[in-house]
Amino acid sequence: MSGWLALAITTIMVLVSYLLLNRSIVVRTSRQAALEEIKREVGAIITELNATSERNIELIEDRIQTLEKLIAQADRRVGALRRNLTAQEAESDTYRRLGRLPASPQSADERTDDSASNVGKATETGGASGAPVGPSDARSGTPPEPPEVSARERVRGLYLQGVALERIASIVGKTVGEVELIVALDEGVKREQ
Repeated sequence: MSGWLALAITTIMVLVSYLLLNRSIVVRTSRQAALEEIKREVGAIITELNATSERNIELIEDRIQTLEKLIAQADRRVGALRRNLTAQEAESDTYRRLGRLPASPQSADERTDDSASNVGKATETGGASGAPVGPSDARSGTPPEPPEVSARERVRGLYLQGVALERIASIVGKTVGEVELIVALDEGVKREQ
């Protein structure tokens, strides 16, 4: 019996050892599994954040490139406007030195129409003596037209009078942007002097 008792005690000890080892293994593996799952989730979140950051950076870079293109285009337009304005000023100065300003195509047509209508009226009604008046008589009887003021000078004058930019643009026949440019350039010239 002592053999059976030794066998029973050994079996009980092995069974208790098995249960203790099994429990410690389960506890360790369950913690390890939880840690591994947490690591996977954290890794997935980091990967997603990196992808989102890269997309945002690409969007910002695209917008920066678009803005740089727009700024370059605006600079080219401002340069062209400045060159055009300088050329117009030089032309106005040249004609002013010569004592006359050029007639714009519209004003030339209007003058031709006005001259023709004046000649026609003078011919129909006759002069002071009742005789028909020729084109040269009609022109010699009217005073010469005063020289036209350049658009830039008109803008300056109206701006100094305190007229709103929109109103100046409608009076002069320019866009509000052109009026703003003329005013800005004029103020820049005054600052430099």
